[in-house]
Amino acid sequence: MIDRVDYILRLEEQVEDGDRINPAIYRALIGCLDIKETSELLVYSIEHDLVIRDLVNRKIHFDLSGGKKYCYEELASKILDIAKNVRYQVALSSVMTLSVILPYLKLETQLEILVVLALSEWKLFRKRAYKFIKEHYRQDYQGILIAACNEFEDREVCDIIIENFESERLIEVRHFLVESCSHDSYIPKLYAKFSEIAPELIEELLEYDSCSYCYTLYKLGWSLESSIITEALTENTRDLEFLIWCLGRLGEWDRIIEIYDLS
Repeated sequence: MIDRVDYILRLEEQVEDGDRINPAIYRALIGCLDIKETSELLVYSIEHDLVIRDLVNRKIHFDLSGGKKYCYEELASKILDIAKNVRYQVALSSVMTLSVILPYLKLETQLEILVVLALSEWKLFRKRAYKFIKEHYRQDYQGILIAACNEFEDREVCDIIIENFESERLIEVRHFLVESCSHDSYIPKLYAKFSEIAPELIEELLEYDSCSYCYTLYKLGWSLESSIITEALTENTRDLEFLIWCLGRLGEWDRIIEIYDLS
């Protein structure tokens, strides 16, 4: 029987110099391949022919979106091994295919792939993991997100965690997030998320940074307690101008004048 994978790879040899095979022929022939042949052609094309890789990816997506679930588990594991053990460009090519397959894989296989991508030294790989997790979020991914947050300072991780974790879980990991995520813009968002069930915890922000504290109050529509002295705000701020802006949103006329006089 003819080796159909080899036939596809040698198609260009059958035409005269300067001529090209109609892409529709490639798509049609690739569409005829079974899972074993598809996998074989994909593994080769990942490194040697990106045009064919993309055509095979489309065929795989067509198979999976058509209901052929779990038929590419072995291929996914094989591609993951390639991604872990080859040079960057080939690994990136592998990740492109993994992104196509990921939504249709068993949870166990998904977690195996996401751990590798989310904890990769290559930011583009991590972004692929974050994009998938954001679009297909489930609690099973929480450990991966925490690990990525601990290892890197990617804004996307903080965003996904704050957006998706339950308030109770956010309360448990709030100190970890404040220390691990260097992007101050997420701190008010974090505390505002669980303010309904633990409003007293907002006071923690006053010790962290008065800007974050006042901005969180503003976003929640709360007032600044009169018992808080102005010096407590000015002595613990990272940005005096932003603090003044927040006080303006809070309607703290007298405090603004007081700070102006102090400066």
